[in-house]
Amino acid sequence: MLRLGAASAWMVAGRATGMAWTLLVIGTLGVSDFGKYASAYALAAILSAPIENIFLVRCVRVDTPQFEGERTTRALIGGVLVAVGAIVYPFSFFVGFALLVAGAEMIFNAYKSLAMREARPHAIMRIDAVRQISSIALAAAYLFAFRSTATLEVACLVYLTPYLVVFAAAVRVCRRYSPRKPGTWRDHSTLVIDALVLSTYLQGDILLLGVIADDHAVGVYSFASQLALAASTVGQLYGQQFAASLRARPHDPLAGPPMRTTIVLGGVITVGVVVFALCLNLFPAYRDMALVMLVIAPFAGLRAITNTWVTALYVRGIDIGRIRANFLALVLRLAVLLLLIGL
Repeated sequence: MLRLGAASAWMVAGRATGMAWTLLVIGTLGVSDFGKYASAYALAAILSAPIENIFLVRCVRVDTPQFEGERTTRALIGGVLVAVGAIVYPFSFFVGFALLVAGAEMIFNAYKSLAMREARPHAIMRIDAVRQISSIALAAAYLFAFRSTATLEVACLVYLTPYLVVFAAAVRVCRRYSPRKPGTWRDHSTLVIDALVLSTYLQGDILLLGVIADDHAVGVYSFASQLALAASTVGQLYGQQFAASLRARPHDPLAGPPMRTTIVLGGVITVGVVVFALCLNLFPAYRDMALVMLVIAPFAGLRAITNTWVTALYVRGIDIGRIRANFLALVLRLAVLLLLIGL
């Protein structure tokens, strides 16, 4: 529980800084520009998910030599995405920024994968928070220094600058190991479908809203959903603590997260989001966002529960059941989005 507390503290620091960044972008560049930023980030998640999920799952399953080789492969693929994104960026912010983020995060995840394999969520969240705070501090400095002439495109490039340190760190840990192919094509097909369903569940609503509405609507919805679903990350941190015990005793039901604790955690998250939304509703400028949060509050709690068991399902190789559950969640979430648009 001490590790969970440390990880949660780092997560709160990162999320708080992220929320400050969201408010700063909205305050200086406007809700519509924040909508463009959120849409590009959503595309980045969907672009990287089919490849990234293969490495994410396998890093807790395979033996050490295979893990080290696959980590190198993961970083190299991320480097290719970054290179393509840099070329595309001057012509399309939406696609270029998405590719840059997707590739940079893949390299970053390659660097963090050892901590995940060793069941150290506090280390993962600490590194995440430091990178995020560094990115936001630099980008905020740019927005304050060039407030009247600042643009979203330049701000996002400044935001990505700390990833250069990440790239250097990834090179240092990966250069000693030759790349290895991650598993078989049969493994890939299952995990790719899993990733597409999950990433569309998490980010597809934002892209769909961008198609059928406008950047302003995307900005409002992204702000509210970011607040509501950020809390569900606690479930993931709780579940990651059991990675080592699950790998050592994959068939022992006591090796994973206790069901009662998991359900209680989901209930607490749901109630917390509802209370926050009711408080937000007191401010007229944020009532649209408060309404969105109230509607998706149950999904935040359910997501906390599923996040808790993700690591257990990864280690135990229960992929088909996880895909079915995520697909059902995807359908329900898109239905809720259409309901919100109707309102």
